Amino acid sequence: MTEQTKKFGAEEVTDPEQFAALLNKQFAKYNDLLSNTASKGELKQVFADLIVENKDLMNKVSNSGKEMTDLKKQLADFTETIKIQGDSITKMKTAFSPGTERKSLKDAVLKALTDGAFSQVADKKASNASFTVETKDITMGGFSGGAPYQAGAVIQPAMPFQNPVFTPQEDFDVRSVLPIGTSESSMLEFPQEKAWTDNMGLLAENADSTESEVTFEMASVQGVRLSTHITVSRTALKNVAWLSNHISTRLMGKFIAKLNSQVIAGTGLTVYLKGLTGYATTFTAGGLANAIANANWIDVLLAARARNYEVNKIKPNVVFVNPLDAVVLTSIKSTIGEWANKEPFMTVSPNGVVSIMGMNIIESFDVTAGTYIMANVSSQNMEILFNGPVEILATDSEASNFLKNLVTIKLEAVVLMPVYRAGAIIKGTFATDLTAITPVV
Repeated sequence: MTEQTKKFGAEEVTDPEQFAALLNKQFAKYNDLLSNTASKGELKQVFADLIVENKDLMNKVSNSGKEMTDLKKQLADFTETIKIQGDSITKMKTAFSPGTERKSLKDAVLKALTDGAFSQVADKKASNASFTVETKDITMGGFSGGAPYQAGAVIQPAMPFQNPVFTPQEDFDVRSVLPIGTSESSMLEFPQEKAWTDNMGLLAENADSTESEVTFEMASVQGVRLSTHITVSRTALKNVAWLSNHISTRLMGKFIAKLNSQVIAGTGLTVYLKGLTGYATTFTAGGLANAIANANWIDVLLAARARNYEVNKIKPNVVFVNPLDAVVLTSIKSTIGEWANKEPFMTVSPNGVVSIMGMNIIESFDVTAGTYIMANVSSQNMEILFNGPVEILATDSEASNFLKNLVTIKLEAVVLMPVYRAGAIIKGTFATDLTAITPVV
């Protein structure tokens, strides 16, 4: 055993002087270092030992850092895996349980109010509050697969004395007719095809090519605020069941009515939103002028359909008419009864939608009596876009309501209406167009 690692025995420890001498001898090297009397060789050895120990320590630190980095990467990969699995599970749940994804507005509003969305305002602890509801994929109450507010709604029984039930503002919802989507911007620029003249030729090798004409330009639409509000008492604000039903039926009904009106009849002149009427071209008889004997209003629609296909290479699939004119269309007495098969002319679906030659007739009082709008409704031709969700806001800051202890509830959304092919829409007047296609007697 070396001197540096010598262990003291019991006999040595019992003699204090001998024990102190041995201790001093063991620490002599360190004492020399501290008193600066160590030799150069001893100092070099100590520094060499320190360098080795420092290097070992740095290696350990470096390895620890690398291990930590690797651990962070593994944790990030694990987190991403969990996210992907979670998304997959959500999609699978949506696929197998569509009811959890396609819920009614009433359910969404009721949940938000039950969770206390307006409780702070009701208790006078805050002057305003708001919550948002994604409306792209929800229904607006009513009956399964039909109006009001359309498209797969779950039947919601309600007792009138407990939850008031209101007559729907409109019989249909344009969102169930036109494609809908969302936009991240309140202003959208898009390419629009105005017309197409087909002059494609089969040519000899040295012949000049023919020219086709495309009127193609950039168009843009600006988002429009569709907004309305109602006032309620603070007592009503605290009645969650009543208030949720009122917002989801009465207030949303007003919103849908305005949306319907603007999408169908908006001209883009006196109002910002440009709808089907604003984009439509006016029917001209062309080759059908004075060509149809004993013509009626159904002939007008068929002529307009054929003419639009001739000019724009687009077949309309929807006709918007005034409800009073729909009665005339479905009551016309003519020679159709002489045909063995009436189906190509007019059919009625199980849910009561009338179609003429494959074009569904949509009734709306937003269409002026005596006129029609015909369109090929598809996502490549037109869309309704929502810039964000519908916002529902409550505030007591409005002056007169503050004095009356009432609360204002506002519903608002930003809507855009781009039409990518203007030739997909045509409009006309029944009396004028009937004269155009009927031979002069």
